[in-house]
Amino acid sequence: MAQNKELNKLRLAFEQTPGAIFILDKNFRFEYVNPGFEKLSGYIKEELINKTVAELFYDEEVHKSREKLVECMLKGEKWDGELLTHNKNGNHYWANTVASPYKDENNNIKGYIIVQHDITDRKKMETALRESEQKYRELAEMLPQTVYEMDLEGYQTYLNRAGIEAFRYNSSPIGRYAFDFIAPEDHARMRENMLRSIKDQDFTAGNEYTGVRDDGSRFPIIIYGSPISEKGEIVGTRGIIIDISERKAMENAILESEKKYRTVIDNASDGIVITQEGKLMFLNKSMYEMMQYEESEILGTSYYDMVVPEDHQIMVEFHKRRMAGENFTSLYRSRFIRKDGKIINVELNARTSDYNGSPAAFIIIRDISDRVKIENELQIAKTKLEKLNNQLEKRVKESSESLTEARTQLINLQKENLQSQFDVLKQQVNPHFLFNSLNVLTSLIKLEPDLAEKFSEQLSKVYRYVLENKDNELVDLQTELNFLDAYIFLLNIRFVNKLKVNINIPEARRNDQIIPLAMQLLIENAIKHNTMSKSEPLHINIFIDENNMLNIVNNLQERPSQLASTGVGLKNILNRYQLLGITEPVFRKTTSEFIAQVPLVITDSNVLNS
Repeated sequence: MAQNKELNKLRLAFEQTPGAIFILDKNFRFEYVNPGFEKLSGYIKEELINKTVAELFYDEEVHKSREKLVECMLKGEKWDGELLTHNKNGNHYWANTVASPYKDENNNIKGYIIVQHDITDRKKMETALRESEQKYRELAEMLPQTVYEMDLEGYQTYLNRAGIEAFRYNSSPIGRYAFDFIAPEDHARMRENMLRSIKDQDFTAGNEYTGVRDDGSRFPIIIYGSPISEKGEIVGTRGIIIDISERKAMENAILESEKKYRTVIDNASDGIVITQEGKLMFLNKSMYEMMQYEESEILGTSYYDMVVPEDHQIMVEFHKRRMAGENFTSLYRSRFIRKDGKIINVELNARTSDYNGSPAAFIIIRDISDRVKIENELQIAKTKLEKLNNQLEKRVKESSESLTEARTQLINLQKENLQSQFDVLKQQVNPHFLFNSLNVLTSLIKLEPDLAEKFSEQLSKVYRYVLENKDNELVDLQTELNFLDAYIFLLNIRFVNKLKVNINIPEARRNDQIIPLAMQLLIENAIKHNTMSKSEPLHINIFIDENNMLNIVNNLQERPSQLASTGVGLKNILNRYQLLGITEPVFRKTTSEFIAQVPLVITDSNVLNS
């Protein structure tokens, strides 16, 4: 009676427990199931009693999971583990299972008591965690940056493919001391950053170190790291290492460029200033010397204090237009007042720039006082010559009225010849060209002596040609082109990357003849009447067309001029061809080009084919 009472208590306990409990006989037939197992399996008690486990719960997948359990039960041993099975609907589930045999008084196995707890959700989480870990590993392996993990002692527990390549490992990196691959001088700082990250349980926002490859070579890196937490405890750190060699190279290149830029600015022969809101923010050495001020006397003062009062308004207007982004000719003249009160003539080339993050004006200033003096003297000489020429014309006119028609024609011819020679002389000895060339030569002597020597040689070739051919009516194209090479060399030094001259004349035609200096006069004419810059260079093309005319063609970028052109260069060429009595040159302008067509004298027939 007491035994039955104890069994009832035990049965009641089985009925009340939330876990699944069932009892099998020695043939694995169900003798008892509690409500917990009914709920877990989906079967009711009546469907299970006297049925074998194999009848209701067997499939290939379950069988594999149950092999070890059955082996232990047959031996009469207790088994504790995770078991895969399925419910009535065929859905698989995992159960934490403890199976124990119960025996009779003779120690024979009578059956088995099995207790199960559903761990399906936990197994799903473990599977999801494994899959997530696998995805993380796959992603880490695909990344072009180094991904690492290390324990709290600093030993590597993971390094992706990119890291192995970046640090040039010759063997497995796992288990190696991570600090061996950081420059010794960075160890203390890296350890401090790691401890701070672990203490704060936060990622480091990127620290720069010097990495050391397995072969001993060094390279700059930046590390982003964060602590690894498992079950609420910090077990190590993981992060990304980025090779910043290219960025560092760019930074060094920028610093080197800035250094070279500063050297050019400091050694420039022209004055250079930067103004912001009308104040002088920077002056180079040449500007201080030009204005005879010390830095403390002028830096930060008004830019307009240097300018003569009558030029203030035009300066302000130019500044407003420039700051508004208007595109206009930036080369202009003004007059500055030196510290000693002397007024000097200057030429300014201004551009909009940026200084300390705000708009500013970058201005190159050249003292052209000597040039202006020469120009004034030339203007006076020109006026006198024009007066003499007018008087000569008047006398010729008066004399011609008393001569016969033949004598009148002869006098006119002589007069035109004289005028042509005069114009040729003016073009041959161009003071402005000589002044600019000497000015360039002066700068080259300071900065590039070797180039200055070559420049001097080419300049002498130009003037030697002028002297040797000033009395010739015609020269062959090859001789003229040799001269033109020297002349273009001088122009390219003066107008760096602003002038493009393309000569396309076949070798077979280079014995044809042309009047001396014709091409030089037309190139000089194009430069005089057009603007040019590096972004919008002046293009000049020279070629022979199907009518045996030498074409000199330039694109139109007309320079605004306050003085009307005299056209003396083109008139000179026209008059000289008229004196030869051959086909005259043609000059015409389209909307985009100025075209000059000059006749050639063919050597084999000595006639002009136009």
